[in-house]
Amino acid sequence: MATPGPPHPSPTMPKPAQLSRRTIPDEVLDHFAKTSPWAHKILTDPTHIPVAPPYAHFSPSDPDHCLIFRQTLSTPETIPFFEPVYVPPKPNVSPLDASPVARLVASPYGQVLTIIQLGPGINGYPGHAHGGFLGVLFDELCATAAACERRGLSYTANMNVEFRKRVRTDEVLLGRAWVEREEGRKCWVRSRLEEQNGVVLAECTTVWVDVPTGKL
Repeated sequence: MATPGPPHPSPTMPKPAQLSRRTIPDEVLDHFAKTSPWAHKILTDPTHIPVAPPYAHFSPSDPDHCLIFRQTLSTPETIPFFEPVYVPPKPNVSPLDASPVARLVASPYGQVLTIIQLGPGINGYPGHAHGGFLGVLFDELCATAAACERRGLSYTANMNVEFRKRVRTDEVLLGRAWVEREEGRKCWVRSRLEEQNGVVLAECTTVWVDVPTGKL
């Protein structure tokens, strides 16, 4: 999947000021305030920066961009809510801190936390997400993290998904994604899908490659 992103800073530059904030609709915040206070807390934390997922970055001249997320999966029966926020780097947070916004390792990169609510339209077995769908979901989670750190277009060059537990489609989930390192045109991104209590349901490692615009 191609993912457009903001300017490509070095890891030491203060990226939060360069990210384009979006406004989370009041009806979305009201929904999570009533149904999932823990998710509402993540979305309204003043240190978090609400960002648009890559599928939202399209122009009228490219109406077919990422229709799988913009149309097919953006329905009340599939993914009614997909709300990412960027968390700036916190290198002094202990890797053992299990809170939803903790850094997994000290890093110059931030991480993206995405509040996700799934619907029955992506069921495999009754009440549980289809395993193949999770690959699509992880691709978008990792794309969002890559887009927050890099300029231009990147494509998925490699993806490995490890399934830990069944993913229920009747609860709100947390997607966590972060860039691990960059080397030339390549970018390594890791992601996890977690329950409210931090239990890891599945995790994913990806490699992204920048593609010159003229070669698209």
